[in-house]
Amino acid sequence: MAIIDFAMTLEIAIRQDMDRLQSTAPIELVPLFNQLHAVQERMVSFLQSFNSQSNCLPDIEVISCLGTDAAWQQMYQAYAARIDPNVAHMTILWTLTGFIENSAAFYRQAANNTAYPLERRFFRSVYELKSIIKLRIRGFESIANNRLWSELGFAPFTLS
Repeated sequence: MAIIDFAMTLEIAIRQDMDRLQSTAPIELVPLFNQLHAVQERMVSFLQSFNSQSNCLPDIEVISCLGTDAAWQQMYQAYAARIDPNVAHMTILWTLTGFIENSAAFYRQAANNTAYPLERRFFRSVYELKSIIKLRIRGFESIANNRLWSELGFAPFTLS
């Protein structure tokens, strides 16, 4: 199986797993899932448009793929205002982070192991997009962590 075919299969599987996860997710996480679904759709389109025989990379607008900082900030604020911290929030966010981290690792390895400079740049670009998405999800994790730890009455780190 070619690397690009595997990448397409991987992204479609991640999207399907995210859809299944969304069906059990708390309502506060719906905007995050909607954004991630849009990102996955764009990622699949990006992969479909890549042609290693060509001498140029497909155009991708990072903002159109990931959304603006302002849009993410609004999602963070809405989430922080409505969150009722519980284990479901944490496990779902950890699962989402795992999807993104593991797929990012695949793209990093693909970039490191290809002999072709164009493919290297392409997979490196996808890796960087995945890294940004992971940071965005970690923002939700931080909000949930902070709220949960304040409810439990202790800090999530060792006080010295």
